[in-house]
Amino acid sequence: MECESKLLSEFEGWEPEIYDTLHACCKDRFPNSITSCCEAPDEGGCDLSGIVGYLPDWANGHCYEKDTNLIEEWEWRWSHETLESCCDRYFALSGECNRRQLMSLKFYAVDDHCGSKAMSEFRALEERFDSLDDCCRIKFPLSVSDCCDAGEDGCLRSGHLKFIPKN
Repeated sequence: MECESKLLSEFEGWEPEIYDTLHACCKDRFPNSITSCCEAPDEGGCDLSGIVGYLPDWANGHCYEKDTNLIEEWEWRWSHETLESCCDRYFALSGECNRRQLMSLKFYAVDDHCGSKAMSEFRALEERFDSLDDCCRIKFPLSVSDCCDAGEDGCLRSGHLKFIPKN
């Protein structure tokens, strides 16, 4: 269940359905498996909307976020606009739904280093990272050490040490 890209000149006469985007093809042809269709190898993935919906994870007793462009047709029935409304609707009796996740610290880029704040303080489109290491490596690849040193606890040093001449 996947869509593929072709040059317009390569289409055969019997191929009547041509879509402008991978997401449009996946949504129309495979509405109940959009995510797997969008992850087709060598197609670049679907464009994300940047808008998240929250869905219940019945097995683990919490709600999780998913970009609305990747929500399957059958999942819309359970989708909510906010984490709180998802938790209230499906896990109200447990009282623990996402409390741990909402209070967990995530990292984000600030000027020339990475800061941290509780997950609940992030806006929907705000980029966040699970670790200081990831934030520094992705946002400040030319000054990872400086970024790590500016962080409250620093980055986890891993790998094999190598040496280079000091200027």
